Amino acid sequence: MARSHPLFGIDLHLHLEGSLPSTTVASLAARHRLPLPEMRRFDGLRGFLRSFGALCDLLVDEEDFHRAGAAILARARRQRMLHLEILFSPQIYARRGIPLAAVMRGLMRAREESRSLGPSVIFIADGVRQWGGAWFDETVGSLAPWAGRGLAAVGLGGDETAVPAKDFAAAFSRARRLGLRTTVHAGEGGGPESVRDALFWLRPDRLGHGVRAAEDPALLAELARRGMALEICPTSNVATGVVRSSARHPLRRLLDAGVTITINSDDGAFFGTDQPTEMARAARCHGLDGEEQMSLLRNAARAAFLPAAARARLERRLR
Repeated sequence: MARSHPLFGIDLHLHLEGSLPSTTVASLAARHRLPLPEMRRFDGLRGFLRSFGALCDLLVDEEDFHRAGAAILARARRQRMLHLEILFSPQIYARRGIPLAAVMRGLMRAREESRSLGPSVIFIADGVRQWGGAWFDETVGSLAPWAGRGLAAVGLGGDETAVPAKDFAAAFSRARRLGLRTTVHAGEGGGPESVRDALFWLRPDRLGHGVRAAEDPALLAELARRGMALEICPTSNVATGVVRSSARHPLRRLLDAGVTITINSDDGAFFGTDQPTEMARAARCHGLDGEEQMSLLRNAARAAFLPAAARARLERRLR
């Protein structure tokens, strides 16, 4: 029988907008006299993306982003989380006329306040796939003042079937020139070919989700050979219809193929979960014993977008 999950965690795939505590969502809605968004009723992945956009409307100014970041970090402290990597979507706010500087100042204030209290945190600027590569390339360029100063990486989310990965190659190359790491949602809404395209055109350091690689044994072998870390979010995959049920999630197949996987929450406010809960569910549904759970946490520590010294400290804390 699987043991209970460890009393600490690392979350590498947590969206700011989709992870806000309900009290924070309510206070933001009241502050701006906006209706509470519907967060638990949506149809499939595209329906979820629409609900996600409605929640983003609650974030308007620097103070909102500070409140959002601070609320997520306060909850993480209560859960004894060691490290978070929080994705946010700057293009969504730019489209509404919200300056990038306001977003970053709010998030960095929350990060600075957490520095002595924990957990450690870095941010990932997540592009919107369906809006194309040219605008995201410009967006990446505008991130330069914060590169390496709390902003550690860029990602690419949204509808992965809408625009080919190759259209974002220039943006990802620009990110690397700025010293930023890279991750991309692939093998979630799209099949194994989406993963292959992401690997070839974007050369990411990690893959968000990647679960549909399990449909292609040769691709699984390639991911294992590369040591490519997957940011697995099991409950999210069930809620958005990527897999049919927790029992049918390919997590165990990925593990048995030697693929490096990590366990993450994605958009916990929508899916009723968090990283410790995800680890516990994975243990129950896939028979992960205590050592396997610790192995997944070690994977996360090694795959974290931290400087080498900070990553080594995180690994030592696990030991």
